[in-house]
Amino acid sequence: MKNTPPVTLDEHEQFMSKLRSVIDLTTSTVGDEYFIHLSEELSKAFDVEYVAISESVDNFKRIRTIAYWCKDELVPNVEYESKNTPCGKLRKNEITFYPSKLKSSFPLDPYIDELKAESYLGMPFYDSDGSALGIICLLGTKAMDKSIYNEYLLKIITARVSAEFIRRRAEQQLTYMATHDALTNIPNKMLFRDRLNTAISRAERNKSKFGLLFIDLNNFKILNDNFGHDTGDNFLIAISKKLKSCCRESDTLCRFGGDEFVIIIEAITDADNIDKLTKSLHQKVVNEDYLINDNLFQADLSIGAAIYPEHGINSDMLLQHADEAMYKAKKSHIPYKIYTEAHSLTH
Repeated sequence: MKNTPPVTLDEHEQFMSKLRSVIDLTTSTVGDEYFIHLSEELSKAFDVEYVAISESVDNFKRIRTIAYWCKDELVPNVEYESKNTPCGKLRKNEITFYPSKLKSSFPLDPYIDELKAESYLGMPFYDSDGSALGIICLLGTKAMDKSIYNEYLLKIITARVSAEFIRRRAEQQLTYMATHDALTNIPNKMLFRDRLNTAISRAERNKSKFGLLFIDLNNFKILNDNFGHDTGDNFLIAISKKLKSCCRESDTLCRFGGDEFVIIIEAITDADNIDKLTKSLHQKVVNEDYLINDNLFQADLSIGAAIYPEHGINSDMLLQHADEAMYKAKKSHIPYKIYTEAHSLTH
């Protein structure tokens, strides 16, 4: 934004008013709520129809919005390639400005046509290591005047947004660490409890069923003792990856502790359905060879299954019955067992 015309007293007063509004906003909200409110406030402050606060994907090769204000309302977030768009012309710590005729500068950008955008103002932001975090971009359907105050305002806001991005990322990392197993990076017992309660509520509301599998690795202690903890840890990682590959997108795999895993199997119809799914999962895991630290291993599993609501209407009851079925399978030297009141074999 060079060759900026001199400012007037009226522009200064407008700038101070806009700045006060932004400061008031930044002291009252954080996180996603802050980004949503800010996108609306920026639309008013800069008199533009479209405001997108976005995060960088792969160093700005792709852009993913986290707050997208579009003509007086918040709209669903989008992700797009930055190539052939104004966001693809970003320069570090610099404002990118196209005051008019945006279409002629980016004829291959489909969003410009869709939005009927005429002007663009954007600025990227980075963390302290120089890694790309995101961008604030504003698009208007009419030409945008050059203003040193708009430049100042956008730089001030960008600094605040950058700080909020860093705080948000740290919060997300802490949440992830609290809810995921440090070794396998799959959900842990804490997140499992939350997912199980959610599955119960959903099934109760929809009058549907779901299954719960309790999986135990047989003879894992022997492997750990004979080959060492490093081999044991890598074996658990390999098993978790194999189990995850056997799960559908709607299912939830968790490490319950030690050598135990649990899987919430969504949308089953009956015992025959979960029997087939459990049998298939067992065969896929035990028929695989696992190369760990130059040694070849195979897995031996005992699996117990319980079905909501037949085998329990709350999380503790379902988990207990799946656990009991697993121990029955282990004791009987069979691959898996579905819980029954009489603990009779079902296959």
